[in-house]
Amino acid sequence: MKESPAPVRTACQFLIILLLIFRVAGADPLHAEKARSPISNADQAHFASLLKAGYQYLLRPGEAGSDLQTAAGFAQKAMDFSLEKKNKSWEADACLLSSMISAESGKPGEASVLLEKSLGIYRSIGNFLGEGNALMQKRFQYADFAHNISQRMEVVRQAAAAYGKAKAKKEEADARREIGDLLQIIGKEPFVALSELKQSLALYRAVHYNKIHGVYDLIGYIYAKMGIMDEAVRYGRLAEKVAIAQKDSSMQLCTIYNRLSYAYFISNDFKKSFEYDQLAMDVAVRHKDNFSIALIATNFANRQNLGKYPHYQAAIDYSLATIKKYPDMAPGSKIGLYAIAVKACDNLGKHALAQRYFDQMLALANENKLVSNTLMALSNAAVQHFLATRQLDQAHKYLLKHRAQSLEGNLKYQLIYNYLWSFQLDSLNGNHLSAIRNYQLHKALKDSLQSKEKEDQVAMLNVRFDTERKDNELRMRARDIGQLERRAALQNQILTETKRNRNITAAFLILSVLFLILLYNRYKTKQQINIATAENNRVLQKMVKEREWLIRELHHRVKNNLQTVMSLLESQSVFLKGDALNAMKESQHRVQAMSLIHQKLYLSDKLAVVNMPDYVTDLIEYLRESFNFDGIGLSIDVDPVDLDVSQAIPIGLILNEAITNSLKHAFPDGREGKIDVLLKRQSPGSDILLAIRDDGVGLPDRYLKGKTGSLGIILIRGLTGEFGGNLELSNHDGTRIAIRFDSMAPVMREEIAGSSPIGQ
Repeated sequence: MKESPAPVRTACQFLIILLLIFRVAGADPLHAEKARSPISNADQAHFASLLKAGYQYLLRPGEAGSDLQTAAGFAQKAMDFSLEKKNKSWEADACLLSSMISAESGKPGEASVLLEKSLGIYRSIGNFLGEGNALMQKRFQYADFAHNISQRMEVVRQAAAAYGKAKAKKEEADARREIGDLLQIIGKEPFVALSELKQSLALYRAVHYNKIHGVYDLIGYIYAKMGIMDEAVRYGRLAEKVAIAQKDSSMQLCTIYNRLSYAYFISNDFKKSFEYDQLAMDVAVRHKDNFSIALIATNFANRQNLGKYPHYQAAIDYSLATIKKYPDMAPGSKIGLYAIAVKACDNLGKHALAQRYFDQMLALANENKLVSNTLMALSNAAVQHFLATRQLDQAHKYLLKHRAQSLEGNLKYQLIYNYLWSFQLDSLNGNHLSAIRNYQLHKALKDSLQSKEKEDQVAMLNVRFDTERKDNELRMRARDIGQLERRAALQNQILTETKRNRNITAAFLILSVLFLILLYNRYKTKQQINIATAENNRVLQKMVKEREWLIRELHHRVKNNLQTVMSLLESQSVFLKGDALNAMKESQHRVQAMSLIHQKLYLSDKLAVVNMPDYVTDLIEYLRESFNFDGIGLSIDVDPVDLDVSQAIPIGLILNEAITNSLKHAFPDGREGKIDVLLKRQSPGSDILLAIRDDGVGLPDRYLKGKTGSLGIILIRGLTGEFGGNLELSNHDGTRIAIRFDSMAPVMREEIAGSSPIGQ
């Protein structure tokens, strides 16, 4: 793994700022309190604001010198304030910030001095959290993994120990994760690396930190390098699952997919390996990461050369297509892809084409300075190519280079191939003694590594067995302890329950007495209330009956008065003739329409509403008796509707006027015809339609246009407005009078409106 210092440093510095700002005034109070004088909340807030401002300017994107100068100003103010308050923990925090600013400003010497000063203060006052933060900053001094990885790991180990003392589990987990990563880079002590990573996993879980897919990925990768592929696949899939759950689409996901592809390939599941290669490539392309694109392409193409059923032509096509698609690819990546193409061509017997790609690869190597693994890929391809084409001198030349590179990097697997190729070269040259010696070296080293792998596998099985045994022992011990604890808890519970039951019994008796007293009191009170309520109900019922009797008597008297008026009109009509007699008759009909209403009301159980089917039928029967209906049909269609008196009276008068007008004017000269009366509820809602239609000669047009007409039309208009109806007059094959109105009486609407809360 090659570290990218800037992003890692920024991430770690961000973690440190959060820790410092959050705990600046009270980090490890148990140890640090003795090293400082009492401070106020205002002082804590002021120092925290200075530190926060310094880190904000330090971590701003870009390399602006003004930002670093501003950050240094805040760091100096923080230092002055800590000295003023004689607070050693704050002084160390300010030193650590100044150290980071100096490192970012390109002053490593000054940064190192300030860092050691802050580290010394943290240790002197027992501030373990600050010590851990300072050590994690110090590890950046060992960024060259090729030479300083051991020193870096030792610093991180010290940081992990400090975080452990501070009980900072999240920070300790971060440190142990890095230790495991560094160990897998070195390639030694895989069991120690696994132990560190699993401790990191446990610490993350203890603080409910969910972004643990990176740890799963490292564990799976170490298992893959150890050849324990079932565990490699299991942890790789766990890493994938967590990454997807956390919606992590960064290059971390690309790494997970790439390592899963390797694990499936070694497990001979080539279909799965190809699927994860494609997934890894998709992520790398999305992030435009040319280095990763080249690495994934190289891995995929190389796997086409290997396996149980190699696809040499596919390896050639994919390698060349990748080089063409990404012309800005690093020279080392191109050399790796050309090396794969050379091997595949030689395996297909296309030696001329292999030579062509080898020459292109060699030209790139001569033009650029290459790292060791790229030189190894070049030498590897060269030896195999020249052996295949019987260019023995060239094969010997690159074989020596390959051996030197293998010995320098302690690459024992490459040495196995080197001894095998040396055996083949000596055999072709007829140097049989040397060939036998090289084959013996090849066989001995191969057997040794296989034996080492078996030992590692046995050791891994032992570790698993020991782990399971210890887990079982811990479970048994925990079970025994749990049983003892449960037994003691049960005894305590029995004693507690005995006391509680005694207290509850006494309390229950007291409460029972109080409850009985209260119950008796409530009984007496309720008895009195019931007596009073019964008396009130009796009085109210009496009042209701009296009110109903009075209303019924009122309707009866109104009806009698109206009948008296009709009798007077009848008596007066004896002395009248012509239009006066007709007017008198019309008045009688109108009075009778109203009288019928009151008759219905005092004969009905409902004193406030009128049953319209009965009323309309009775009214029309009265009109039949009063007028000559010969030759005129009368159709009645009335829904079972009950209306308020305030609506029923105007409707009765309207029916009287409309039917009377039709009988008098619609059928002149004894003409036959038909009158339809309709009262229907319009659904949905409370609207009702009243319609009177005849097929007579119709009304004059001036009546339809709203001009003054007969008294009947004037009455109809006025009565319609009285109960809020909408009148429509039309002439179409006769006269049609249609009135639409709301079945809620105007009085009822006013009452409802009047009952609304104020302000609404």
